[in-house]
Amino acid sequence: MDARQAQGTMRGAQRTEDERIPAAADGQDTATSAGTDLATATDTATDTAARLRAICDEVSDRFYERADVVRTLVVALLVGQHSLVLGPPGTAKSEIARELTGRVEGAAYWEILLSKFTAPTRMFGPVDVAALARGEYRQVYEGRATTAHVAFIDEIFKCSTAALNETLGYLADPSNFAALVRSAVSRPAARARTTVELAALQHAVTAGVPAVDVPDAVVDAVCTLRAAPRRKELIASDRRWRQAVGLLQASAYLDGRPAVAESDLAVLTHVLWDSPAQRPTVEREVLQLVNPDDKEALDLADALDELEAQLDAMAGQSREALSEWVIEKAHNKLAMAGKRLEKLREEAVAAGRSTTAIDRVAGRRRAARARVLTEALGMDASMVQAQL
Repeated sequence: MDARQAQGTMRGAQRTEDERIPAAADGQDTATSAGTDLATATDTATDTAARLRAICDEVSDRFYERADVVRTLVVALLVGQHSLVLGPPGTAKSEIARELTGRVEGAAYWEILLSKFTAPTRMFGPVDVAALARGEYRQVYEGRATTAHVAFIDEIFKCSTAALNETLGYLADPSNFAALVRSAVSRPAARARTTVELAALQHAVTAGVPAVDVPDAVVDAVCTLRAAPRRKELIASDRRWRQAVGLLQASAYLDGRPAVAESDLAVLTHVLWDSPAQRPTVEREVLQLVNPDDKEALDLADALDELEAQLDAMAGQSREALSEWVIEKAHNKLAMAGKRLEKLREEAVAAGRSTTAIDRVAGRRRAARARVLTEALGMDASMVQAQL
């Protein structure tokens, strides 16, 4: 190697070192940028979850005794799943749905009230006549369910078979970011309220919720829960269980937690049954695993139902016979149930667990006691109400 070659090699080496310096600086900038992006994404997820919790609280405050329904609808929305709300007329199902869907800013909203005369084209668009004249078959999707981010379909079970079949295909498409609910109440008046941006909600669905960790303990609990209903011939499909895991992640995300906890399993009481008659069995199996306090509260509710059934069976009997029944049976059962519910509530509050089910059963106990006092003992209803 001559001197010129050596000089060229040294210059090349020097240039390589010089080039490495800005490259290292670029790597440092990239790492800093990645850290900033991660922090921004975390802040965005935290803000979105906080807004959704505020929405749950505001809507629950407006609709008495509907907190569980509201939270379940939001959890389903977070995993991009459809929701079906069942119940008797006049229980604010439509109003709750409209109140929630109206809080997603920037979302294309679509709504329809179905009947047996509703044609599928009203939901998914009519045929383009101009295109048909050119020998092309097209549908006009603009302004229909297929272009909406959130769809509200009212009275879905009253539509025709053809419309139901078309709806099934629409709901099976995961790209339809829709909340489906069913009932019949007028639209509420607009009011100042917490909202969430559509982009933030979509980011939560695609990135925030899937990032929530599912610990092994929760996986074991899900496996245990899957086996329990099978013993009573209540079988949920594997697809439903897979979707149920997403609901658990969404429940944890909504509470601002990075991992699923066993308390999140309570949301499964809404998804593991096929008919309303199966719901009590599923609810007991879930609560037995998640919250034994609520399980015992439901057992007390069964005892109260039995007590009211006895009161119904004694209709028309003499006041003396009714009074004897109250003294020997009803009074003691109501008193024991009241004391036990108070104890369960204290234990649940001390452990930081939900008292929703316990409070609901306590309300049923008060109603049963009022019936016993007025119908069996003949007390004045206003006096009874004042005592309660």
